[in-house]
Amino acid sequence: MKALKLLSVNRMIEQDWVICSTETLGQLPVSDPESPWYDKVPITPVMDTQLDQIIIQDFLTPLRADLLRALQDKMYSMQKENWFEIFLVIFILCLNTEWLLRHSRKNAKRYGARRRYNSMKLAGEYFHGTRILLAHFHHLCGMTPLSLSSQANATDQISPLQTHQVELLQKVQQLINSRGTTTTMCDICRVLTI
Repeated sequence: MKALKLLSVNRMIEQDWVICSTETLGQLPVSDPESPWYDKVPITPVMDTQLDQIIIQDFLTPLRADLLRALQDKMYSMQKENWFEIFLVIFILCLNTEWLLRHSRKNAKRYGARRRYNSMKLAGEYFHGTRILLAHFHHLCGMTPLSLSSQANATDQISPLQTHQVELLQKVQQLINSRGTTTTMCDICRVLTI
């Protein structure tokens, strides 16, 4: 649940903040149809940063610390019955990273940046953090769940799985087999929601 809260609030602060009430601080809606704020009253860049920082400092930072502490406890407990929950949390965190990078890429294009992302340093940290997370999963859980899910009775090695859990893992494995290394977390989400 904490991973989903983190994901949803991250999505919320990536939206462009606009003024939605009748009090517009003397500003009129943007009339340029080429503008991303067309027909909206955007807030100032300073207000945007302030609102983002309030959400980040008061909500996201404590939630992230809680989530990572709970995930680490579950991972280091090495209890086989926890691996599927760990797998789902890591999946959600990797999806969040992909969406953060997509947002950064969109903003880099919007503002004419000459590099792929707004901050190459931050993008590198996202990639590094994701690799660390996946390495911990493979090392501490000692398995590759997608390959196990496709083998007969192999899921017994990890824990008793419910039918829908096995089906989810098999769908993900089939997608990866068909698309190869070009498969993204967003692709997997689309297949899983069908």
